[in-house]
Amino acid sequence: MVHFLRFSMEWAGLLLVLFIALNSTWPLPLVRAWKDPHLIVTKESIGLTLGLETSALVDPLKNLHDDKVYLYSGTKDTIVRSGVVRKAEEFYNYFLDTNNIKSVYNIPSEHAYITDDYGNGCDVLEAPFLNNCQYDMSGDIVQWLWGNMTQPNASQPRYMA
Repeated sequence: MVHFLRFSMEWAGLLLVLFIALNSTWPLPLVRAWKDPHLIVTKESIGLTLGLETSALVDPLKNLHDDKVYLYSGTKDTIVRSGVVRKAEEFYNYFLDTNNIKSVYNIPSEHAYITDDYGNGCDVLEAPFLNNCQYDMSGDIVQWLWGNMTQPNASQPRYMA
């Protein structure tokens, strides 16, 4: 999260797609928090972030106000629970206009990058972690961050073989 904030003046929008390797070397308390969102105290995260701003370790947080954030969590994700992403949404609600936050919590996907026509079954947890859930997450992200854009040309391949 701090990484996004540090460069807040340079980004037109924020994108949070949690894709964390299964064999993670992240600190154990953080891994536990992915499984149990009750361990995340949003108020403390906000306080820490405000302290970073005071110490000039992140850009002024007012720069985030009009940025856009996209949050996604599948209903069948066994790696990062939806409650964890909802905590991130609470965090961003403090700093951003709530109309600039889009969250998607209703797709029955496992922990993967979601497509509308390619990959494993929607509820599968295995490489290459691209799951076909009949949902164009990439397109939705692009539309959210940059507005109405033309649909891809149907005659062009949408992915590499």
